[in-house]
Amino acid sequence: LSGEGVVRPTTLPPGVLQVLKSILEKEGPKSLFRGLGPNLVGVAPSRAVYFACYSRAKEQFNHIFVPNSNMVHITSAASAQMNTL
Repeated sequence: LSGEGVVRPTTLPPGVLQVLKSILEKEGPKSLFRGLGPNLVGVAPSRAVYFACYSRAKEQFNHIFVPNSNMVHITSAASAQMNTL
């Protein structure tokens, strides 16, 4: 392939800071938080259940494996994730 007919962009896409600056100029600081409320309403209970399950699993796995070892943390996290599905 010779690359003929390939359209190459002449400019790079804007970076994160450029986009952030543009949003702030056009829509104001409040626009950065639009949609945060509904997102937190959905995420907060899910995270609360996850960490409750993780804590309980960690208590149980500390009696099975070396207390507070990597294995305790890994199995606790896996168990908590399975309980929140």
